[in-house]
Amino acid sequence: MEGHVVTTVITALGQPMVLNCPVTGKPAVTVKWFKDDFPLDGSQEFFTLKNNSLQRPITVLPDEGRYMCEGTNGLGVARSPSIAVTLASKLNW
Repeated sequence: MEGHVVTTVITALGQPMVLNCPVTGKPAVTVKWFKDDFPLDGSQEFFTLKNNSLQRPITVLPDEGRYMCEGTNGLGVARSPSIAVTLASKLNW
């Protein structure tokens, strides 16, 4: 799932994070999220919201990385550009 990073998100360590998924389609798509090319399915730390955004209630250092969402429907698969997430200490803000 190679893709260049189009968006960079800097979030404070220990704070909530929400990443938006720009993938849409008709018929409606089923969205899956990936971090560093590995699926986040079944992860208890991340939640997919009704609008297909990815939520992490409290960020920790291992959350840094490259995220991507993938939408699938009967017509095919669409992938978002990568989102690079960097975490910063509140002291750096």
